[in-house]
Amino acid sequence: YPKEGVDQKKALAEKLGGEERVAQAHKMLSDYGREVGIPFNFEAIKIGPNTLDAHRLIHWAMIEGREKQDKVVAALFKANFEEGHNVGDHAVLLDIAEKSGLDRSVIASLLASDADRDLIVAEIKAAQEMGVNGVPFFIFDQQYAVSGAQTPDVLANALRDIAKAKSEARSGLN
Repeated sequence: YPKEGVDQKKALAEKLGGEERVAQAHKMLSDYGREVGIPFNFEAIKIGPNTLDAHRLIHWAMIEGREKQDKVVAALFKANFEEGHNVGDHAVLLDIAEKSGLDRSVIASLLASDADRDLIVAEIKAAQEMGVNGVPFFIFDQQYAVSGAQTPDVLANALRDIAKAKSEARSGLN
C-alpha cells in the first residue's frame, strides 16, 4: 500500500471479490474472535495501512526484548482491528511505542529516518518468495505452510499431516 494507506473497504472488496465476500470474511473472523476474546471492529477500520513502519517498530521492540516486542505487537493489533487506528501513522506508532515501554524520542528519530527499512523490505521479499501473500500465514519447519485465519482444529490437523509426512519420508530412507 502507499505510505498514506488505502480505502480499506474498497481494497478488501477488490482483493476478495466484492463486498459480500468481505462481509462473509468479517463475520467468520468476528465469530472466531468472540470465541477467543478478540472484539474485532471491522467497521471502525477506514484506512488499510502501509505497515512497513509498524514492522520497523516491531523490529526495534525486539532489540529491547521479547516482552516489549509482544506488547508492541498486541498494541498494534488492538489499535488496528479493535480501535480502527491507522497503524501506518507515525503518531499512532509513537503512542504504541511509548505505552509499550520504548523511548518515544528514540522511536521518533528512527521513524523519521530510513533505519532498518532495507532489512524489513528484504524480510518481506523473502516471505513473498516463500509464498506468503497475506496474514496470518504459518510456516512450520521452514517448509510447510498454512494460510489464513484457521480454527485450532485445522492447525492441529495440519501439524498431524506434517508429522505423518515427515515420518513417512524418514521411513523411506531405511
